[in-house]
Amino acid sequence: MVAIVLLLAFVVVADKEHFGGMVGSYFLQTMFSGLFLGALILLVASWKLHELRNWRGRTLIAWALIALTSPLFGWMFIMPWMVLALTLPLVIAALVSLWREREASGGRAHGPGPV
Repeated sequence: MVAIVLLLAFVVVADKEHFGGMVGSYFLQTMFSGLFLGALILLVASWKLHELRNWRGRTLIAWALIALTSPLFGWMFIMPWMVLALTLPLVIAALVSLWREREASGGRAHGPGPV
């Protein structure tokens, strides 16, 4: 969700002549709500990971926190979004490696079972 918002913002800002008509007066509010919702889902999901202490868990939580706090910067939201866009390959690598580990273990979650 967060990556879709970043892509949409880039397309509208980069080529406003073609894609400007696609957005209305509620463009920023809609983008911020999509970004906020996606970041909240990512934060909750990454908090539930059993690998919080390695680079994957830390990267996902940091990415979600940057996305959650970006609306607090007002019109300076472009700077945190630039950080999000630049670190997107790290997030993709973390998610792919987590998926591969889960598939290698037969689809079972790592760590202790239900108590």
